[in-house]
Amino acid sequence: MIYFFYNLVLYTAWPLYRVAARFQPRIRLFQQSRSEGRAALLQWFAEHRAASVPLYWLHGSSVGELDQALAQAREIRNHEQHCQIVLTCFSLSARPRVIEGIDLFCYLPLDFSRIWKQLVLLRQPAAFITMTWDLFPNLIRVLSKAGTRVFLASASISAGNWRLRPLGSRLFQPVYRQLKGIGAVNAQNCSRFKTLMPVKDLVQKTGDSRFDAIFSKLEGSVLEPAAKAFFQQWQRQYEQRLILASTYDNDEELLIPILSNANQFQPDCGILIFAHHIDQQHLQRIADRLTEYQQDFGRLSQQGSTGLDPATSEPALRALPRWVLVDQMGLLAQAYRYCDFCYVGGGFQKRVHNVAEAAALAKPVITGPNIDWSGIALELEALGSLQRCHTSADLQQALSTWYMDRAACQSAGKKAAQYLASSRGASKRFYQAFLDQDQP
Repeated sequence: MIYFFYNLVLYTAWPLYRVAARFQPRIRLFQQSRSEGRAALLQWFAEHRAASVPLYWLHGSSVGELDQALAQAREIRNHEQHCQIVLTCFSLSARPRVIEGIDLFCYLPLDFSRIWKQLVLLRQPAAFITMTWDLFPNLIRVLSKAGTRVFLASASISAGNWRLRPLGSRLFQPVYRQLKGIGAVNAQNCSRFKTLMPVKDLVQKTGDSRFDAIFSKLEGSVLEPAAKAFFQQWQRQYEQRLILASTYDNDEELLIPILSNANQFQPDCGILIFAHHIDQQHLQRIADRLTEYQQDFGRLSQQGSTGLDPATSEPALRALPRWVLVDQMGLLAQAYRYCDFCYVGGGFQKRVHNVAEAAALAKPVITGPNIDWSGIALELEALGSLQRCHTSADLQQALSTWYMDRAACQSAGKKAAQYLASSRGASKRFYQAFLDQDQP
């Protein structure tokens, strides 16, 4: 039944989508990305149709799922050095690029059966692994019929998801029936997915490979000397340090008035803002708000060197303003090393952004209310390492608590780091459970 309704919607929407692409730039960009992905897949599969090594195809819809997929890909590569790995993504927020160990990285085409049939005629993947809860019914059916093993890794689905309701479960069971295994992130999700799978033993708790990706990123990245010098001086100059990460306008509208209150937050608290969007318009809106509250601020790109520090032989910076707007990409993960606690945005939007990098570095986290889609955030909340805020008053209380009580702040951060460290190894567990041909 699902295939009938799914394809009815797909083929009905297709001509409307093509017309809309003529008038809407973002839809046109999406259409172009699908065409590029289709061409890239067909070309690569054709060029490697005679290869005798196993081909693994991993899919992560957006940035977070791609982190999970890349961690799983690294584990596969560790065990099977001569295999080939194709990685696809769906969201335009993810940008295909050259990645070591990945043979092809491109956008996933729209889920029409004909493209998948063309691909399996050229080359049959040994396995297709999709992340979290993303299913593409036509792709899965074509691959499964061709003999490709299909899996769901780092699987997570919220308790209220409509797929778990009677109608949703009945519709999706034909798709889940074709899966050869599901690696769930925790026991609760394991139980939920078992209600969708005819063979319950094919669902196992293997964990979330996002943890592996986090530590790989933190351990593998190195700050440039100028950036390192900036963060070190920030750490020396301010007694306490707060990072506001992935913020939106409504985050800044709430946070700036609270943190500008000199009676509660003294000038010894330095603040870095890593806005979710660092376009000039957004940065100017932040600057206007800070000006309104008579705050001392500047941009990271404006913090010039005063020469070399004779003690360290590294660049020395002039005195930093209390608020610094970080207008460069790629620094947030390492920046957490230098703060005491942080706020992570997205919780006052649809869903909270990545809280795991801060937690892995022993930094407690404050968020908005919408964290239920993040298993990591919920676990941290249960540990007392994350404070979920619904109102401005909640935010003021949470910020004040960890600003005033350093022992509590450090204790919450330590618990977070211990939890993250104990959760490593999901990629290895998934490989051993479902992909290792030497396992009985």
